[in-house]
Amino acid sequence: MRSVPRILRIACAAVALPVVVNGCSGGGTEPARVATTVVITPGTASFTAIGQTQQFAAVVKDQNGDTLVNAGVTWSSGNTAVVSISPSGLATAVANGTAQVTATSGTARQNVNVTVTQVAASILKVSGDAQTGTVGQALAQPLVVQVNDANANAIAVITVNFT
Repeated sequence: MRSVPRILRIACAAVALPVVVNGCSGGGTEPARVATTVVITPGTASFTAIGQTQQFAAVVKDQNGDTLVNAGVTWSSGNTAVVSISPSGLATAVANGTAQVTATSGTARQNVNVTVTQVAASILKVSGDAQTGTVGQALAQPLVVQVNDANANAIAVITVNFT
């Protein structure tokens, strides 16, 4: 049996190693990760005052259900007259009504419903106080008040009962 010189063995190993390593990789590449799902939290929002805000967050998942870290998300409002949305997902109530807020990443998108219904938080006297009159007769000037939400925005259509 003949002995192979040491330098020849090292040279053969250097040439064979890349072949072995490349052969073990399967010869293929993994498919590109694609955004297929967007999950928005919270899943809904209800505002009770104009100017009230809600921060939304979006998690983007790929075709394997794995989270795509640093995936770009674009936010939009289906009714900007009711709810505005910033590029970071901060929604702001603009007026009473409903809207859908949408997060989009690639072709994946998700909607959440947002409702704005002002709730009375305070009543301010506008005019008509300090009048005197006869019982059972109308006063000379009407009593006028303004009903505001928690952010001091007037509520346009609301019934006020005086007793």
